Amino acid sequence: MSVCAPDAALSGHDGHPALQLRREFVLNPVTALSFFVSDVGGRRYLLAGEDNHLRVYDVATSRLCGQAPIFKSQSIHGVTVSPCTSDRERRQLLIWGGTSVSVVPQTLVEQLVSGDAATWTSTEVTAPDRVLYGVLSPYATGALALLTAHNELVLGQAGYGSGTITFDKIVSPSRPMLFSGTLSWESSDCILVASGTVFGEIVVWKHHIKTQLHSEQSSEIHFVFSGHEGSIFGVSISDPIQLGNGENLTLLASCSDDRTIRIWDITEVRGDRSSQRIQHFRELSAARQTGFGDSLELAPGAAQNAGRCLAVAMGHASRIWHVEFSFQLMPLRPSDEVTLDIWSFGEDATIQNWELSLHDLQPSTKALQSNGPSVTDPKQLTRLSHQATYANHCGKHIWSRALAWDDLHGLLIATGGSDGRISLVRSSQVASMGCLDEVPAEEFSSPTCESVTTSDTQLPSLAPAPASTPDITASVPSDRPSEGQKKKKKKSNVKRTKETFNYFNFVSESCLLAITNSGRLFRGIFNPEISWEEVAIVPEVRESLRSYTVITSSIIAGVALIGTSSGTVYLYRDHSVPVIEPIAKVSGKVEGLFDLSRKTNYAHRSSLASETESPGGLLESSSFLVTAFGSPVAVLLSVDITTNHSQVTRVDLALEQGFAVTTATTYNKHIVLGSRNGRISILKSDQTGYRVTECRYKTTTKDAITSISLFPSNTSEGVMDILTTSRDGKYRVHRISIIEEHFQGQLLHETSPPFGPVIESAWFYENSDRSKDIMLCGFRSKNFVVWNETQGREVVTADCGGAHRMFAYTPLSASSEGFRFVFTKSSQLCVFSQLQASHSMLKPGGHGREIRTVASTPSGRFMATGAEDTNIRLWRYSPGGSVLQCITVLEKHTTGIQTLKWHEQSYLFSSGGIEEFFVWKVTPLQNNHLDLAVVCEATFTDKSEIGDLRIMDFDIQHLGEDLDANNSFAISMAMSDSTLQTYSYSKINGFRLLARGSYTGACLFQLRHLSFKDSILEILTASTDGHASIWKAPILLSIEGGDVAQYTALNISRIHQSTIKSLDIRQASDAGVGSHLLVTGGDDNALAFTHLHRDGESGQLVFGKKHIVRPAHGAAVTGVAIMKSSLDANQATVVSISNDQRVLKWRVIDWMTTRAKVQLLESRHSAIADSGDLEALPEDKVIVAGVGLEVWDPMT
Repeated sequence: MSVCAPDAALSGHDGHPALQLRREFVLNPVTALSFFVSDVGGRRYLLAGEDNHLRVYDVATSRLCGQAPIFKSQSIHGVTVSPCTSDRERRQLLIWGGTSVSVVPQTLVEQLVSGDAATWTSTEVTAPDRVLYGVLSPYATGALALLTAHNELVLGQAGYGSGTITFDKIVSPSRPMLFSGTLSWESSDCILVASGTVFGEIVVWKHHIKTQLHSEQSSEIHFVFSGHEGSIFGVSISDPIQLGNGENLTLLASCSDDRTIRIWDITEVRGDRSSQRIQHFRELSAARQTGFGDSLELAPGAAQNAGRCLAVAMGHASRIWHVEFSFQLMPLRPSDEVTLDIWSFGEDATIQNWELSLHDLQPSTKALQSNGPSVTDPKQLTRLSHQATYANHCGKHIWSRALAWDDLHGLLIATGGSDGRISLVRSSQVASMGCLDEVPAEEFSSPTCESVTTSDTQLPSLAPAPASTPDITASVPSDRPSEGQKKKKKKSNVKRTKETFNYFNFVSESCLLAITNSGRLFRGIFNPEISWEEVAIVPEVRESLRSYTVITSSIIAGVALIGTSSGTVYLYRDHSVPVIEPIAKVSGKVEGLFDLSRKTNYAHRSSLASETESPGGLLESSSFLVTAFGSPVAVLLSVDITTNHSQVTRVDLALEQGFAVTTATTYNKHIVLGSRNGRISILKSDQTGYRVTECRYKTTTKDAITSISLFPSNTSEGVMDILTTSRDGKYRVHRISIIEEHFQGQLLHETSPPFGPVIESAWFYENSDRSKDIMLCGFRSKNFVVWNETQGREVVTADCGGAHRMFAYTPLSASSEGFRFVFTKSSQLCVFSQLQASHSMLKPGGHGREIRTVASTPSGRFMATGAEDTNIRLWRYSPGGSVLQCITVLEKHTTGIQTLKWHEQSYLFSSGGIEEFFVWKVTPLQNNHLDLAVVCEATFTDKSEIGDLRIMDFDIQHLGEDLDANNSFAISMAMSDSTLQTYSYSKINGFRLLARGSYTGACLFQLRHLSFKDSILEILTASTDGHASIWKAPILLSIEGGDVAQYTALNISRIHQSTIKSLDIRQASDAGVGSHLLVTGGDDNALAFTHLHRDGESGQLVFGKKHIVRPAHGAAVTGVAIMKSSLDANQATVVSISNDQRVLKWRVIDWMTTRAKVQLLESRHSAIADSGDLEALPEDKVIVAGVGLEVWDPMT
């Protein structure tokens, strides 16, 4: 066997040019961010370092404008832009990563935005050490400074446009190992350095550059701070803060893996150049070389450094990676308390906002002269308090951040996570919250009333009466006494109950209908703050509303129904002069009122067009369902609101025994009901009215169904898909089929969004580009949350105290982020409103942990990935566009995912630790809301006695379908205790053990089915001892409860020196019966090609010729894939991936003979670290999974 280098294999075996790999898509951690304001139009962009590429995003539109490679194979770790004070025409970008440094002109960004930078090449320069931070000088064009991992300052000069960098002499007062650092140009000849060491100390020092004022370069340590109980991962220097007496205050913020944030005063003591202090600095510098300078006895003045710690706070659930001061600092005045915003970014993937309160910090003259602390008692004068937490990323780690001030949005905070997502937080107030402490006082007398005739009894109807408008906002309480109120002679001994709002609901987006505990009726008008108007009602109606009411509304019709304890149902019409009138009476206390008008449950009116819509934009009629406590009958009310007195049609509906209705909707001539115990019932209309059909569908939950929404684009005669939410924290998609006169229900989709456990409702929002989002809302702990399930992000978070309270909400039609939420808290009525979310997603992400497995459907349209975050994500693959888009997340595993396998596009199988194995049923949906519906059909239960094994690998064999179209499979599993076992599976019969085998003490790592013929199953295994084995066992599918067969090892062959990490095997159709190419990658960095064929005498599969490339990679080979289109009896094309982050493309020629020749066709840098799997796609594309995802496309 011979191996050729890439330049020796520029053409194929047949003389045609080889297909070259091109990276089509990449999703990996965002390791650097920086804002950039264009000189053309002043538009703001975000520069993102993603692997070795610099990407440019438009902040306003979230559009990817362009990208350019900066380094050959080094990831970008930092980007800084020339300060605005420098020459704007010669602005530059300083980019670094590891020891690589590059300086590019700002014209690169302008070219990327305009699309003219396709041929850009940057100059990569190597620094003396790993770079932690870099900054360009605001005083001299091209001057730069780098801080390295050993506390060394490297000055340099970059040539504009050429990319060349000339480094000066390296300077450092001491060389401890650093984890973090920052630089600040104090003046044209002075640089302030703050360094965070591995051993938990912070070194603050200055370097003076050689100029006319300084004849020599000099460096000196000013402060050494100890206090953190772990390594320092982030430091930040504030802008100078001007005190009331003209002095400047400079602060330093630090964060550590001890989860604390500390604020230090690093204000320089003026004129302190005493010989004692200078000598101390020299001794201190010498001791800092080891990083253990605390062994040195500090000078009297320096011993007070600990007193410069002004504030300490603990936050985050794990290590804190970064800390930053905000940009807007207000000037201090004497005796003022000024607050500064501080932002921290953690391993727990959250951003936390802190408020630093500063009192008058004017340092005393005595303290300055003695080099003591800048304040007498810092703990009494400063306070660091937590303000907010933003969880905008999945999994772990926020690796990058950038802050900028925007006149429109205030402070902008961009973050890049390990999940590949870029999130943008706006500190400006985009949501308002107000509380009403007191109900507005009563200011008018009750009007008279007249009577009208209803369909069941004589009920009073109220004539319109003037309304009182006291103009009370939600944030300003009012309690004005009514005029002319007579003063009582004696004080009453009866304690007066405080009047509060007890029941309320939205009649429209801008109108809230509310009832107090004394029976008064109000409507709150948002414009944009809420003002209250009391609706005039007669005493009889007020008394009816006093003790108990239930309110529902039809926002598209502008009406509401009010149910009372007496069974009376009132209709409220929200006109310029509101009208309330009784329309029905039921037998018993009204339990529930349900609006049936909104069939599709869209959030905005443009999608609510209906046959009954009037030219004025509201529906001419509305339908409601009324239920009463203890009554087996529900009442259907159809209300015609076109006349002065509403015309009501009433139909009584018989319910099932014990069926407590919690939600309802309509479909054609059917009413779909959800119950308190998770059941779904359908009422069908006929000539005699509505009757219960034979569909009494029991869902997989016993909790109450809180909402039912109909998928509008997938309704046809005989089939309807509905989305339900429940109080068990899950939402589900059901398909209701009409078979003759009977209904049949099927669960298609079931998943848990990342909030709960209470999901209150769901609706659909149609975006401006006609795409449709699924919106969910509910409670998580004490917060009310609105979640965009389609985009996978949180839209609203309102602190309301939890789910156990009265509340009402309505989406706002202006955008999918518009929302209004009203709730009671501590006897107050609180209103939360927002038109847009405080955070947005500039770029979508994926898994927050390492991806361990990836699987593609045969068509390549859908992919599944499993990661250490225990989640399975399903992706839609669209070549040429965004390529990969996550369409759903499956959360059921409790350990990291090990293996995924598809059967066609209808079944997905997954395995993990603690013997977890799940069968997922996949159903394509023909609508624009959800591409695939997925539900867990079965869970593997035949576990070992302890149940702590890991299913290392498995393979499936489709056995066919029965008469009822139920699929059956043979599933073989390789366990971590060196056993292998095969089961039969079907939905009806579940799992049944067919065969079992046992290997040596080595762990089985890979497993593949080879053939299943004449009831003999042949499988291939690979293990941690470097061996591959062929097994066979008799499989008797028709015998129930028969003896378990035993696997027999037919052939064992040593291929690698240690663990076989990856494996792919394919049969060559033109190479004879049973001839396979086996490609394996090992922990020994080798790539092996092995021929499997059937022995002519025994007819058994045996190992043939082996051809090994050692070493093929610089690290373990974690993924291999054989290209389907290139495999024949003469040659095959193989792609391999390794932890060395290289994608290699190979061609093996004459692989069935001893004259095999292996050619390395291509070697490309991969952006995916810690690669875990490789999967071949149609058209010879491959997808690489690890810390991110990457798709490679062969191009001619």
